[in-house]
Amino acid sequence: MVAQIIPLGRTPRGKNLFDYHIPEKLESAVAPGVWVEIKLRGKEALGMIYKTQKTSLFPNLLDIQAIASIPAMPEYWVQWIIRIADYYKISWPTQLYLSVPEFPKKNYAIPAPTYFGKPAGQNDALFQYSDIPAKEQKIIEIIKDNIKKNIQTLFLTPSIESCLYWKQRLEALLERDLPVLHHEMAAVPYFKNYFSAPSEPLVLGTKMALFAPMPQLGAMIIDEYHSDEYKQFAQHPRYDARICSAWLSETRQVNRSLFASSLPLSLVSPHFRARKIASREASLPLIVPQENTGPDKPLSFLIESEIQKNLDDNREVFIFMAKKDPMAAGAIYQKFLAKKNLIHIGNKELLPLFKYQKHPLGSIIILNLDAFLFLPVWNIKEKIVSTSLELSAIANGSGVLIQTRYPDNPIMTAIGSGNTQQFIKNELEERKMFAYPPFGHWILLESMPKKSEDARRLCTELARILPSQIQGIHIHGPFRNKKRTLPDSLLLRVPKGRDFSKLNLILENLDPSWKIEMDPPEWNLET
Repeated sequence: MVAQIIPLGRTPRGKNLFDYHIPEKLESAVAPGVWVEIKLRGKEALGMIYKTQKTSLFPNLLDIQAIASIPAMPEYWVQWIIRIADYYKISWPTQLYLSVPEFPKKNYAIPAPTYFGKPAGQNDALFQYSDIPAKEQKIIEIIKDNIKKNIQTLFLTPSIESCLYWKQRLEALLERDLPVLHHEMAAVPYFKNYFSAPSEPLVLGTKMALFAPMPQLGAMIIDEYHSDEYKQFAQHPRYDARICSAWLSETRQVNRSLFASSLPLSLVSPHFRARKIASREASLPLIVPQENTGPDKPLSFLIESEIQKNLDDNREVFIFMAKKDPMAAGAIYQKFLAKKNLIHIGNKELLPLFKYQKHPLGSIIILNLDAFLFLPVWNIKEKIVSTSLELSAIANGSGVLIQTRYPDNPIMTAIGSGNTQQFIKNELEERKMFAYPPFGHWILLESMPKKSEDARRLCTELARILPSQIQGIHIHGPFRNKKRTLPDSLLLRVPKGRDFSKLNLILENLDPSWKIEMDPPEWNLET
């Protein structure tokens, strides 16, 4: 028997499907969705079985080494994720491997939910099930009950595929169309769903849906799947969803936030059941270079010493480069040439490699984080803190060091002290001051006609009519597109609580050559 295997992090197409011989002793355990240990180009690797067949076109196949300890993925989930990847015409990112429910290895007693029972916090509750169907049924009951009581609900899922799974299931049960918001949606349907949110009883989406205009929002459900993320939660909240939900609870007086878990109980710490956000925050040591560093010498003396100490003990080191720097990476490999196989250099693309690490890392080193401190991006502080928390979560007891020249910067101070609660308050006040989401909305309009005079005319006309249609709207631009040097972009700042119906009508009738982006992360436009 032969198995077609997708190595971890590859796409399930063409040359990324590898044939392996199934040893007779493993035949009964092998099936689509099962994770296995393999040899790939001389190195140990993890892969998932895509399908099995009797023969292969290739001779001299390698044997599958063993069945991996990762829970198997049901075959219907394998096919579902592949359909999602094909539908969006995207390569199959590693995140899709990690975004499916983890099925417990043995049966656990199903605990009583804390919903409507003992609240885990002032505005939220956690209910946890080791049985996924039971958890999903509870979510459905809560949604139906909220709709019956006219409580507007926001349902956040951890991934696009789970979002679409819930969309199909809930639409069939509720017999109505549901607005969905996620980052892979085309501009027009996203925009339409975004501004239909105020009148909808239920909005479904990923973290992109957090700032949808829902002034009557009364409840929020955050569905969680991954055990690795929950290990992270035991020390830190997941920044993108949980901290933002705390903001929404404060700014919109959300009656309750619900965190639904399908996690085996052994992985939920007693502290987390108490659900006090960020009360066990861990500080990350900041190392200030005392000597000049650069591309040819990217590491400070203390960082070099820490790496060398780990290598001497044959422990692996992960050097996380917040900003890619091939020259610096080459210099680091050259510096530790004798044991470079123990050094991993990369960014978030490498994080899945350490999710199922058999042996704990020696240290995690964060470099080039300073490059993001002064970027003109409205949510850059959130990204910096989020990245630091994510890395500290996978450290699993290992040391995390940040090399910085700005230890007194407020962001670095928050990371170094572990006081992310204070950072949340400061960030919230700053966003309120500048009318950033969730206190206001920014809309970037880009005109893409072939003729430059058409772009100029369309932008000028739109800038003229919009202020008379929507009270309080601010027009910035036209902006000059860097690539084509055409004044073909407008940035709109719309105060919170404004009626978007007229704006929706105007933008829906625009020529298809217009591109619409809600709350764009970067506004580096030339005037």
